Amino acid sequence: MDLEMHIVHGFEPAVKEHTVLSHGVLGFFFKAVPEDFPFALHGGTDFHDRFMKQMLEDSQNSKGVKTKKLDLTKFVQLLQYNRRWTYTGSLTTAPFSEGILWNVLEHVIPLR
Repeated sequence: MDLEMHIVHGFEPAVKEHTVLSHGVLGFFFKAVPEDFPFALHGGTDFHDRFMKQMLEDSQNSKGVKTKKLDLTKFVQLLQYNRRWTYTGSLTTAPFSEGILWNVLEHVIPLR
């Protein structure tokens, strides 16, 4: 199973340079892998896998209700940005705003 995730970020209104862009989007893909997936043999670690599992556990109470905000800072810092596609587009959901700077990473993140 393959999954996709986007993180949408609004630009600071105090930017000194004029821009027609209102938001930036970071998009990346996940791929479900078996429990015994050899992360090291594929040039990576299981950090993102462990991070997502812990984040899910930490963000919900025993009834599955969200209890706190998710912090993706470290998750995003460890992504591979050296190969990505960048283009100007729009949001993919309402209100479908234009002027969005998209960055889509080529690297697919394996998750168990």
